[in-house]
Amino acid sequence: MAWSETIVTLLAFSVPLVLLIRSILALNGGHFVYMLDDPYIHLAVGEEIARGNYGVNPHEFASPASSVLWPLLMAPFALTKFGALVPLVLNIAFSIAIILLVLRRLRTVIPSGNLVASAGRVFATLTVLVAANIYGLVFFGMEHCLQTLAALAVVDGVVAISRDERLPPWFPIALAVGPLIRYENAALTVIGCSLLWYSGRRKAMIVPAAVAAGGLILFSLFLLVEGQNLLPASVLAKTGEKNGIDLILVFLSAILFIHAGTRRFSGIVAVASLGLSMAGFAHLLVGGTAAFHRYHAYILGALVFAAACLPIGAIYRILGRLTTLAVLPVVLLTISELWLPYPREASQIPAASNNIYGQQYQMHRFLTGWWKRPAAVNDLGWTSFRNEQPILDLWGLASLDALRARQSWHGSEWMGEIARKRNVGLVIIYSQWFESLPSEWTKVAQLNLGGPLVSCGRTHVEFYAITGEAHEILPDMLREFSATLPKGVTLEIGDTLLPCSITSPIIAERHQGDGG
Repeated sequence: MAWSETIVTLLAFSVPLVLLIRSILALNGGHFVYMLDDPYIHLAVGEEIARGNYGVNPHEFASPASSVLWPLLMAPFALTKFGALVPLVLNIAFSIAIILLVLRRLRTVIPSGNLVASAGRVFATLTVLVAANIYGLVFFGMEHCLQTLAALAVVDGVVAISRDERLPPWFPIALAVGPLIRYENAALTVIGCSLLWYSGRRKAMIVPAAVAAGGLILFSLFLLVEGQNLLPASVLAKTGEKNGIDLILVFLSAILFIHAGTRRFSGIVAVASLGLSMAGFAHLLVGGTAAFHRYHAYILGALVFAAACLPIGAIYRILGRLTTLAVLPVVLLTISELWLPYPREASQIPAASNNIYGQQYQMHRFLTGWWKRPAAVNDLGWTSFRNEQPILDLWGLASLDALRARQSWHGSEWMGEIARKRNVGLVIIYSQWFESLPSEWTKVAQLNLGGPLVSCGRTHVEFYAITGEAHEILPDMLREFSATLPKGVTLEIGDTLLPCSITSPIIAERHQGDGG
């Protein structure tokens, strides 16, 4: 029965995955491109780490990556021909690990061998994947799959403690490296270590707590020594941004809190439920809820897993067996709140990839194939990856002086001043992201997406010449470049629109990507 459950779940995960990859390749003319531009920031940092630097430009320190560990994982492969595919391969492997981890735990929570119990384990595992937006995590090309795996491994360890079992070997590892994968996992590490302390397994918490805290402190000191702030610029750039409230996250946190209350908030099971509910509430207070569940996928997946193992597991043990009548309300609620919206979101992934291919990848092609000089952008990623020329990031993820100026100055003088200091002749930006632009900047072209906006910051990106040399050479370069654009993408030069055949993606919903 165990093997059949694993095979069914892996097939249910793999078939849509293959179809999505094929759709991406078909839309992008055979090019695999992630659905966000941000993974290419980490790949660019990985390139510089492999060269002995940290940042995106040679001989210039910067902290644009949102993870301590992820760029280090990219470094051994970033300079290779297949380096851009490494995040995809790793994320698929981490997704498979998630499936195996969840199924293994559910076999202890729902040990019955009957068909209904087996189907329940498969359904619960797939629900964890749906809650974590697993295909989004895979095609983000970032650290989110690994972050979610670490979060689920912490939950698995918490459940093991609540059942007075031997600690899984991956539990202390997840506690130690979770915050180094992504800062949000620090809450789960605190809860896991606190539960170890409460349960009397205090020696088991020492090494994970020391590694997690020590790693974060050392990385902050590393940034300070290099003239940066305590936190990476990608984290600081989002400071003050407003986030929405995810009602499913509220519901899951409340369910775990109520479960703790039914046990009068005493005993190891109650403390485990209370701690995990606090992790959910903590994310609601300080975490993000970006498009495609990017920032809170890890906690949604973790809390669905926790709910399946603690409250629902308790219901199963009380009933003595998993009957269709008992599980039906849970199944219907899960389908209506999680499963029904999910296919629609997953179906947008190829169009999101096509947005990045039609805009940021084309910007990269122009900068590396035609311009070959310093340039400034506000959407860092492809423009810096595999680009030998320095890139000024006006949004500030890779340029701390630009971040500080953008957050403290009004007007546009700072942009012109920084661009002059960096010897920049070309600026490619979304002008709507800034209050105003320097008067001496001249718009010479505009690159337009061929279809609805899904993952890019805007439907078009603008090219500005800011030196005399750029004014002279850019028009001819752009005309030559326009002849190589993919179908559906258009380039306006001055008053002339240069079309390139048909429109590409067909997606009605609009989403905006996030930097860093």
